[in-house]
Amino acid sequence: MNFANMALVPLLQVGLLVALPLALTRGWLPMQGPWEIASWLGFSFFFAVAIYAILLDRDFGDLLYLPWGALIVPVSYFYNAVALHSWWKEMRNAEEKWEKIRRLGPAPEAPRQWAFAASLIAVAVAGGVTTWTWMMRHRPDAPALATPLQFAGDEAARPAFHLSLSTHFDAWPDWRDATRKVLDRPLIKMGDEIGIGAGRTEWTYFRWAGHEDRWSNHQKGEPKDLLLTASQELHDKGFKVAAFIDLYAPKWIRTHAGSGAIQADGTAHPEQVSLTELAEGAFGDLAVEMVGYVASHYPVDAVDVTEAAYHQTSFGPADLASYTKATGRAAWPRDWRGRVDVDDPSIWTWKSALLEKFVARAAAAAHQHAKPLYLDVAASWKDLRRDGKDHGHDYARLQRVADRLVVWNYYALEGMPPAASRELAERLASTLEPGRWTMSLGLWGRDGKPISPDDLAAALAASVEGGARHIWLTPNDQISDAHWNATLRSWLVPVKPVPAPTASTLRR
Repeated sequence: MNFANMALVPLLQVGLLVALPLALTRGWLPMQGPWEIASWLGFSFFFAVAIYAILLDRDFGDLLYLPWGALIVPVSYFYNAVALHSWWKEMRNAEEKWEKIRRLGPAPEAPRQWAFAASLIAVAVAGGVTTWTWMMRHRPDAPALATPLQFAGDEAARPAFHLSLSTHFDAWPDWRDATRKVLDRPLIKMGDEIGIGAGRTEWTYFRWAGHEDRWSNHQKGEPKDLLLTASQELHDKGFKVAAFIDLYAPKWIRTHAGSGAIQADGTAHPEQVSLTELAEGAFGDLAVEMVGYVASHYPVDAVDVTEAAYHQTSFGPADLASYTKATGRAAWPRDWRGRVDVDDPSIWTWKSALLEKFVARAAAAAHQHAKPLYLDVAASWKDLRRDGKDHGHDYARLQRVADRLVVWNYYALEGMPPAASRELAERLASTLEPGRWTMSLGLWGRDGKPISPDDLAAALAASVEGGARHIWLTPNDQISDAHWNATLRSWLVPVKPVPAPTASTLRR
């Protein structure tokens, strides 16, 4: 024990100190803020022992010297340096002189061993528990315990709807938090499905064989496959997993002239490929290949394709040629100002046909490996009766090829109140096939901040009242503890137990 404590532990401490910056930057030892680092270095335990020792001596004036305890780290590592020097001299067989210690007399009577050991253990446990509790409550992104839901009497709770969450690797300094921050949420195990961002064709969060140049920096610097690791972890916890594939492709647009989407005002969209390129071009082939690869190589339960909304976009030369071929018109319809009339039904029909063509191919690639295909679609807030046609998302057509439509309810971005969720849900419930659509409730606000917890609760209540039975909250990194508490209050509905039949009710 003495050899380990005096000769080996100093070496280990020096190695850990040197490795600390690397561990923090690589996510091996995620710590948030100075308090967690101080605890890792042993300050909390040291001060707990110091205070206990001073109190045992009843020399309370020594408490004034506690600030000097901050020097314990440099002093400790100075001793480690001495130990390293001793190792170096020992390996060289250097001569060492030993001095005689002057005796000052008998030592005072030591406390009983068992009492001293028990006291020391009590101090260590108390210090550790206190430090851990403080850190969990004060670090910025720590998931504090949600306020328990109180139900009267013997009432139980049941979910009012099927709840799913979406999470993304790039939203967290440590990619592992993409799943950890979901699993830490109270009562989340009652949820149905977790969506994970698998990335884009040019920025993947998985090890796409043959396309190593398309791996994200997160994936290039990590020996583990991010999507595989997260999917397995969520499956082990009993969740279904959907992998999101984002169709935005800014790098593809820069390297493939003429493939980008042109907006109705004539400017180029910086991230979206043209609808013609998606449905009939090389980019569409690559996106379908990505869908098939994820479906065949990963333990996901579904593949979700997102960012395919074309309302104000896709009016370039290639699109016009496709539109002319489909409608016989030589030019785009224009409004009274001379701008492309994005609300002309002929444009809706043309866009919906092209998007249906792409989705059919993507669905076939997923179905080949027995995986369903989900498709994110936009809501027609100007007139809900359009059913997504103004975005190229004709719900009726897309339900013929996609297994589930995930309808965006981003009411706050549209400047709508939370109550607007009810009308959207009523329209979807009356027109879409039951069990094959999900309402995606986004937390983004127009001011760049998340919507308030009260607005979230109101939107959830309105959605359920309108008939939504599958609700997807997105994104998880925007959900605070207050948002989650509001979700729990809307999600878990108290149910009174059915009373046991009495003799009189049996006779009736």
